[in-house]
Amino acid sequence: MIKKAPLVLLFSWLIVIGSTVLMFTSGTAPNWQYFLISIYTLLSGSFIFFKSPKNASSRFFSYLSSVIALIFLFIYSGVGPLNFFALVLLCTCPNLLYLFLFKFTQSNDYRLFRNSNLILAVVATYAFSTFTMRFYPDFHLAFLLLVTVVVCIWTIYRQRTRFYNGRDLKILTITLFFSFIPFIMNRLIFLVSPFVLIDSRNALLLIMLFPTYVVVFFVQNQLTPLSRLSIIYLLLFLISIPLFMFLQFLNIQFFKGILITTFFVFMCSISLAINYLAIIFNRSKVKKSIQSQTNEKIEILNQINYSNFFNSLSDLVLNVIQKETHSETVLVLMADNGSPFIFCQSGQNILKTAKQLIKSKHSARQLVTINGELYYFIPMFQPPEQIFVCFRTTETLDLNKLEAFITQYSNILKFAKLMHLTDQKYIRPTVKNSKILQMKLFSSIQQEKNKHINYLHDTVLQPIIALRTLTSNLQGDKVVLELIDSEITKLIDSIRLEIFDTSPSTLYHLSFEENIQILMNHLNQRYPETDFQLSLPVYQSNPIPDLFVAPVYRIIKELNENIGKHAQATIGRTTIVIDSTYVTITVQDNGVGMDDAILLEQNLIQAKGHIGLLSIKNEVSWLNGSFKIGKNTIKKNGTAFSIVIPVNTQRGAEFRENIADR
Repeated sequence: MIKKAPLVLLFSWLIVIGSTVLMFTSGTAPNWQYFLISIYTLLSGSFIFFKSPKNASSRFFSYLSSVIALIFLFIYSGVGPLNFFALVLLCTCPNLLYLFLFKFTQSNDYRLFRNSNLILAVVATYAFSTFTMRFYPDFHLAFLLLVTVVVCIWTIYRQRTRFYNGRDLKILTITLFFSFIPFIMNRLIFLVSPFVLIDSRNALLLIMLFPTYVVVFFVQNQLTPLSRLSIIYLLLFLISIPLFMFLQFLNIQFFKGILITTFFVFMCSISLAINYLAIIFNRSKVKKSIQSQTNEKIEILNQINYSNFFNSLSDLVLNVIQKETHSETVLVLMADNGSPFIFCQSGQNILKTAKQLIKSKHSARQLVTINGELYYFIPMFQPPEQIFVCFRTTETLDLNKLEAFITQYSNILKFAKLMHLTDQKYIRPTVKNSKILQMKLFSSIQQEKNKHINYLHDTVLQPIIALRTLTSNLQGDKVVLELIDSEITKLIDSIRLEIFDTSPSTLYHLSFEENIQILMNHLNQRYPETDFQLSLPVYQSNPIPDLFVAPVYRIIKELNENIGKHAQATIGRTTIVIDSTYVTITVQDNGVGMDDAILLEQNLIQAKGHIGLLSIKNEVSWLNGSFKIGKNTIKKNGTAFSIVIPVNTQRGAEFRENIADR
C-alpha cells in the first residue's frame, strides 16, 4: 500500500511539469494563482511523505495533495476532458480529506468513520450530478465544501483527546475554517448578489493555509526528522507564503508579488547566513574556552597527583637516609632549572648553610661544620636535576651505598616526572608550573575581593546611607537621635575605609601613576609630620599589568602606613620601577630603624598587633616575588623595604625566596 504513494506523486509531478511545458510552448497565459496553489500543495505533500514514508497520515496527505494539485491545474485549463476529470477529482476530495484527518487523529472510532464517510460520499455524488447538469454549480460547490468542513471539524472535535495538545487542535480547526469558509462565503454572496464582483482567486489562495499547517505540525512534533538549519529555512519558506497571499489581497500584480516575496526570502537568507556564521564563530570560541578549562583541570589534577607522589617519595627517601645514617638531622635539596628547593628534611634547620655551600659551588662530597657539629655534604648530579644531601652522622657508614639508594629513588622520580610530562605535553617544568597555578589562584582571589568590594558598596553601604537619611527626619529625643546618627556615621566610615583599603574607586578609572600620587597626597594629609615622596620612573611602553594594579597599590599603601604609624620618620620615599620583566618597589624612611633587620621582620610580621606586613608578604608570595627588609642604604638610618615582582612568570623563580631561609 505504501508503494502506491510515490507512484501517485510521481504521476502528479509528471502531469504538472508536462502541463507547465505545454502552457509555455503554446503561448497560453496560465492562471498563476491556481498554478501556484497546485505547485505548493504538491510540494507540501511530497515533502511530508518523503520525510515520513512510514507514517499512514503522511501517505494519505500525499494522495490529498496530488488530487488538489490536479484539480487546480485542470479545472481552469479550458480543456473539456480535463475539466471533467477535475470535477471527478473534486468530488473525491472530501473523502480523501476525511481519510487523512481520520489517520491524522489516529482515531479508532470506526462507527464515526463510516457515518462521516457515507455523508461525504452522498453529498459528493449529489454535487457531481449537479455539476454535470450545470444545475446551480456555484451553490452546490459551496454546499459540498461547507459539508466537508463541518464534518471534518466535527471529527476533530470528537477526537480531541487524541491530539498532542489543545493548541494543535485549535490551530487545525482554525486552519480548516479559514482555508475554505472565505471561498464558500464568496460563492454564496455571488449567488445572492450577482452584480457584486468579487475575485474568487484571492479567496482560493487561503487553501494553502491547510497544507502549510500540516507541514508545520509534522516538523514541530518531530514526525519529520530535520536539522536545525533545515527547519529555519523551511519556516522562512512557509512565512513567505502568507506574505505573498497578503500582497495578492492588496491587488498587487502577480509577478510583482513574486518579486517582492523573493526579495524578502533573499534578505532573510542573508541575515540567517550571517547569524549562522556568527553562531559557528561563537561556538568555536566557546569550544576553545571549554577546551582551555578542561586543560586547566587536567593540569591541576596532574599536578596534584604528581605532588602526592613527590611527597610520598620524599618521605620514603627521608626514612631510608635516617635509617642508613642513624641521624635525626637530614636535608635533601633539589635544583630543578632554578633555585634549589627542599625535597625532604628533618631535625635542625641547616637550610641556610646548605644553600651557602651550593652557592660556593662545592661539587664533591665533604665534611662541613655546622653549629659546631660535623655534617656530610654530598652533591649528586642526576640529569636534569642536581641533588644535595646533608646529614649529621654519629658512626661510620657506607657513603657509596647511600648514594646508590639516592640514585635509585631519583631514577624513580625522573620516571614519574617523565610520565607526568608525557601525560600533559603542554605542562611546564614542575616548579614553574606550580607558580603559574599560583598566579591563576591569585587571580581568582583578586576577583573574589572585587566581588566583596562591590557587595559592600552596593548591598551594604547604600542601604545604610539611605537609613541615615531616614533617621535624620525622625522626631524624638535629640540625644538618642544624635547617638544613632553618630553610630551610623562610624559604620559608614568603617565600610568606606574597608573599600578604600582593598580597592579605591579610582583604581581602574585613573592611571596607576595618578592613583599612587593621590595615595601620597592622602598620606601627607593624614601624617603631616612625615613627608611622603614618590619617585616613579615608569617606562610608558611597559605599563603595569591589570592583574598587579590592586595588590601593588595595597603593598605601597601598607608600607607607607607603617612609616606613618611606627617609624617616627620625617621622610618616606617610595620608588617604583616597571619594565617588561619586573615591578620593583623600594620604600625607605629615615626613622628610628632597627639594627637587627631579622628581628624587625619577626616583630612586625609575626606579632599579633601588626598583621600589615604579614599581609604584604603573603601578597608578594602569591605573586611569586621577593620581599626583603634592611637598613636605609642612603640615609644610613631608618628602614628599607625592597620588593621585586616578576611580570614574566618564567623569570619568577629567580626571585622567589624560601620563607624558611629567613
